Amino acid sequence: MLAALMIAVTGLVLRSLGARGDLWLDEIWSFALIEPLTSIDQIFWRVNHDNNHFLNSVYLYLIGPDASPLMQRGLSIALGVATIAAAAASAASRGRQAMIATSLLFAVSYPMVHYGSEARGYAGLVLFTLLSVVFWSAGSTIDGGLARPWQRRSFSASCAISP
Repeated sequence: MLAALMIAVTGLVLRSLGARGDLWLDEIWSFALIEPLTSIDQIFWRVNHDNNHFLNSVYLYLIGPDASPLMQRGLSIALGVATIAAAAASAASRGRQAMIATSLLFAVSYPMVHYGSEARGYAGLVLFTLLSVVFWSAGSTIDGGLARPWQRRSFSASCAISP
């Protein structure tokens, strides 16, 4: 448990350090896409662009362009740290050492730190993809289906949320 906490804190620190500084062009572009909108629901039906990751766009719409860059990247940081726990859960069937190694790789690898410190939708994509694997693995039956209704709903929700 202490190892998992230390790994998560390491991931949080790395993502927070990576989130410092001015926004990148594609992060500014996300704001440009949502700037003309008059309500949150328009994010889902009016912005038809691959730079519109729904969760990220809703978050940016709510906090606004005047928030600090660290706050604008806050959702990605939180989802990036949650990805570390999801990575550990995805390796749980292989034992404690596999969980620690997997979570450590997700905590410190450059792509995962980068995705978890940029105000884009990639942190959510990785998290919800991993959660899909976790829910499928936990509930799969011999015939390939999902055993319990909560597992089917959790798997479906994580697939739907993943951009």
